[in-house]
Amino acid sequence: MNYLIVKLSSLGDIIMATPCIRAIRQKDPDSHIAIVVSREYIPLVQRNPHLNEILIRETEGNTRRIRTVAQAVTTFARRNGPRFDLAFDLQGNFHSATWVYCSGARTKAGLGGRRPGWSVRVPVDLSRHSSDLCAAVLRECGIPVSDLTPELSPCANADRTVIDLLQRNGLPDRGFLVISPFSQWRSKEWPLDRYATLIRHLVPQYGLPIVVTGSATDAFRAAEISRHIEGTGAVSLVGTLDLDQALSVYQRARLMITSDSGPMHAAAALGTPVVALFGPTWPETTGPWGIGHQILQTRRPPTHTAYREADGQRYMLAIDLDDVCQAVEKVLGGVGSGQSPF
Repeated sequence: MNYLIVKLSSLGDIIMATPCIRAIRQKDPDSHIAIVVSREYIPLVQRNPHLNEILIRETEGNTRRIRTVAQAVTTFARRNGPRFDLAFDLQGNFHSATWVYCSGARTKAGLGGRRPGWSVRVPVDLSRHSSDLCAAVLRECGIPVSDLTPELSPCANADRTVIDLLQRNGLPDRGFLVISPFSQWRSKEWPLDRYATLIRHLVPQYGLPIVVTGSATDAFRAAEISRHIEGTGAVSLVGTLDLDQALSVYQRARLMITSDSGPMHAAAALGTPVVALFGPTWPETTGPWGIGHQILQTRRPPTHTAYREADGQRYMLAIDLDDVCQAVEKVLGGVGSGQSPF
């Protein structure tokens, strides 16, 4: 059997789909498994031991539907691999459905609304965790998914680079605290001045170095974060790490403090405990998978999509500094939650 998985973005969403890749391999060890992802997220899957093929979606200037169709058609026309027997859309939007249609797969299945010609369609249910929702598509096709633990394989070369970078910044090669304050949506962010106050509390309290991280797309805010953490002893690596290097930093950390974000899912997948600050989204839908995490949500929104509202950040502003400090104490003091809340 030849399988195609379409999961175009984003960082956290792709990570939450990795149990499905493993489940297909376990069900059909000799199968050919391919995945379509956006170019910037290739590091999440390029060392996945269960994949045979990676197809790349170019995202620059590719927001228009006609461009999605053209790129998908061109990609499959130029591809030399075997025809797909079964294609899964684990994204559930127009762009991902287009890739499934253009794949020419004999059987099509996935998330979303009306999909003519599909054998299986699973409606998006925001009351279920995203990992389980992806797994539901496979289960409907007869592929059991019993283990929803995400799977990431860091890059050895990037890890060596990170060790050198940490040493050059006077940091140990592991055991530090990571603060990842940014998100693709500002409404999901806790204010930077509160993070700065938190850092000033944590440094003398625990005596652990603190590293602030952010992706290349956050580089324009590097000066802003440096201004906030000046004099705190924290080291900013905002805008200096590629994705492979960021994964290495997350894996080497003792704890990450962040919001509902891709780095949250990456750290959890790499075995690093997370203190996750939730505001305009539901933790039961996109919370970090696994044990040992602390999830804070002071004010719950009526829907999981409140992050799209103009004043969505009001839910993050409700989170109190003392509550975050207590959550950090529970993790560093060894009192982390004993089981996944999902």
